[in-house]
Amino acid sequence: HTGLALLAVPPSVSSTPGLGAEPWSSVAAAYDRIAENFGESRARPWPFAVRWLLDAEGPRDSPRERLLVAGCGDGRHVVTALDLGCFEKIWALDASQGMLDAAMRRLSASPALPAGAAAAVSWLPGDVRQVPLPDACCDAVLSAAVLHHLPGSESRAALMEFARLLAPGGRLLASCWDPRAKAVSKR
Repeated sequence: HTGLALLAVPPSVSSTPGLGAEPWSSVAAAYDRIAENFGESRARPWPFAVRWLLDAEGPRDSPRERLLVAGCGDGRHVVTALDLGCFEKIWALDASQGMLDAAMRRLSASPALPAGAAAAVSWLPGDVRQVPLPDACCDAVLSAAVLHHLPGSESRAALMEFARLLAPGGRLLASCWDPRAKAVSKR
């Protein structure tokens, strides 16, 4: 993929000391299986995420914020962030290589993006509990529909990791499904 960077990361979640493979490895495997068609039912970014992305600092003609999309899925929020022109750097992280591949395909198929916009994105295969980036490197972290895949203590570990990555004054948007909600509960 021209203009797309895939960064090397530490060993997989299942071999990372201190991080339990379950349930994360089974979640990644499940998303690998559905990645090919995932975007068919999720073509648009979530409006609340778009509103949050628009709150980025700086003029659109000279973006200066650095964004981590933690659990980027098929890339809809990555492409939206690029399209809005608010971010000079975007890291797109996902535990599923299939979803990262789907995100790269989505980005490659987005003709409306400015020339060279894709160069701002680095793709990270990895775990939201141990992101291979330095402290305080992000001005914003977006994690939509990710944390509910982890037990509560592991979700807390991910939130602590986001706090480590955020620069002073940085902002976080973390959303997850409420299993008690009618629209989400299994039938």
